[in-house]
Amino acid sequence: MEHINEILRGFGSSLASAKMYSVNHPQVQETIDITYTYLKKFFEKHEELIIGVVENELIFENQILFNLSLMLLDFIKYLKNKNIEKIYIYPNLKKDELAKFLAMLLMKKNEIIGTVQEYLARQDIINIKVGILTVPEEQKKIEGLTSIKIYENMLNDIAPIFDKIIQRSPLAPNAHSDLKLILSNAMQNLSGKHQENLEFVPSNKQGKIFAHSLNVALLGMQMSSQLGFAPNDVLDVGVAGLFHDIGRLFLLQPKIPIGDSLENHFTVGAQILLRYENDLGVLPIIVCFEHHQKYNGRVKESSSPERKLHLVSRIISLCDFYDMLNKRRDVRHDYPADKIFELMSKEKNRLFHPGLLEEFFRILGVWPVGTIVSLSDGCIAIVREENHDDIFFPKVEIVSPIVEQKFVDLREKKSKIKILQTLSPMGAGKKYKYLI
Repeated sequence: MEHINEILRGFGSSLASAKMYSVNHPQVQETIDITYTYLKKFFEKHEELIIGVVENELIFENQILFNLSLMLLDFIKYLKNKNIEKIYIYPNLKKDELAKFLAMLLMKKNEIIGTVQEYLARQDIINIKVGILTVPEEQKKIEGLTSIKIYENMLNDIAPIFDKIIQRSPLAPNAHSDLKLILSNAMQNLSGKHQENLEFVPSNKQGKIFAHSLNVALLGMQMSSQLGFAPNDVLDVGVAGLFHDIGRLFLLQPKIPIGDSLENHFTVGAQILLRYENDLGVLPIIVCFEHHQKYNGRVKESSSPERKLHLVSRIISLCDFYDMLNKRRDVRHDYPADKIFELMSKEKNRLFHPGLLEEFFRILGVWPVGTIVSLSDGCIAIVREENHDDIFFPKVEIVSPIVEQKFVDLREKKSKIKILQTLSPMGAGKKYKYLI
């Protein structure tokens, strides 16, 4: 397995960057250079590299690479789109062959004349071969991962980077690219599933902060994407969201410096992230420092002078507050969705930018997708889709009693039916939880 993780992550990072720019862009070339270096190291001990794809899993030497496969869903998608189920790479591989191969994966099917292998030959790519993988049919029956399992695996993927920063250890050269790759896949598989993500409850304080950080990153990416941010900027928002509470994680460690406390975790976190400015950029530092400041610029725990906050800090502040109120199993009271809306609305013009607060609930709705609700006609329903121009009346699926018309747009029925209350999946809505 030596260097395999780095090689495959390199493929994924290069593709993710090339989608936003082009294969010839300097940032893409940098990730290709790193990948090529690991390939050359691999070939110091091996005569060929063979990677297989079965369903949505990568395979190396008959071993299924579950965690890597989850991280590299986009890479797998591009391979399957070209009907590639096996890749052979040979020691004489040239860097330009690797770049051309990645460029081919990004092409549309109708742009490739003949078979993929014929196209590679025409492009003078002689050290990469592709083919069809033959395996017993039962081996192909790999069950799809649930959202919760995907969520848990994402947490496991980001944990080592968090640990290195908390310990103030150097990051790997491709750490930032890896984070963006993880977040890109997280957005693809978990965005808009905040209610489902809340079902994962870590067993310790560190795990709870990891989960909260991932939730905030996902909410921040969902919001910034809807606000029209460029794809790469959306991922930057995600990275900033991941590290907004790094100070809290650090302060959980034994032997913390005297004077450091949770009240100033944003300052501690920003100081730690300053060490990683070259690795992660300046935005995580700014957001970490500002995410507990009010709309008027005042820090909650101090009387520092007013100053204008960064737009991303304002977004992450909203997402942070919202997720903390949603932590059903972590807080004493179970706040229903409409109560959260009410609490946050009271902070308009004080904690939160009024326009951004309105946009936040326009995007998520008062009752987010996956919320279990009781209706005024006595039915129980689950919110399936938001009406962004009428946030109090989403589209729902009736789950009790059994009715002929299961899907109802409450906006069209607002004179007759409305949502009465949220049913907690930990309480009154427990028996419907599996339907979320």
